[in-house]
Amino acid sequence: MFHGNIASPCFSYELGLFNGTGSSTNSATKTFSDDWGIPSLLYAARLSWTPFGPMPRTQGNSKFLDQDRLEVAVSGSINVESENESTNDTRAGFELSWLHNRLYVGAEAYLMHVSFTERQKISSTYNFWGAYLNVGYFVHPQWQVTARYDLYDRNGSTTDGILNSPAAGFNFFVRNSGLKLSAMYQYIGRTGHETQLDRDNDDLGLAMHSARVQLQYTF
Repeated sequence: MFHGNIASPCFSYELGLFNGTGSSTNSATKTFSDDWGIPSLLYAARLSWTPFGPMPRTQGNSKFLDQDRLEVAVSGSINVESENESTNDTRAGFELSWLHNRLYVGAEAYLMHVSFTERQKISSTYNFWGAYLNVGYFVHPQWQVTARYDLYDRNGSTTDGILNSPAAGFNFFVRNSGLKLSAMYQYIGRTGHETQLDRDNDDLGLAMHSARVQLQYTF
């Protein structure tokens, strides 16, 4: 993986090649692409713009209540013969992060195109997309309220129906420590499906209502 700045500190790039075998394997085990004749690897790239300095990798922190940061990024990747030499998966994404005093806004949209290789003798292609908007605001130096909304098309753009998932929560940052208490409620809705069976198959048994509480320590 390579990363660095382009021309100015506010433009950054990341380039990577990954074999997908994990850290426990010391050599590449994937083959060459039958269709393209290149190594069957994940090729990934990302370009970001941060005009006001580096963007903190957090969705809120009680130590950053007087910061002004912005990051806009685009990314893409090609996973060559990603599923046992069956498909080539192409992904593209757009990201936005904005930290302004007590306010945090994060958004992302992505698209994935799946095409079968010639040896599979399947002409079908599939497109999947998704997006989310996440907002957090410190109502008190230790209390942050949050809201999030997700839209995702898990069954492909050629099949009717999408999932939508609003969520709300809060974060409590314990003063003078690395402890954070978080709580969140999330709802998963299903809309636009042609039949009830399509609705049931799309969510794959995900809970319609869920709530979670977690305690996190950062050091």
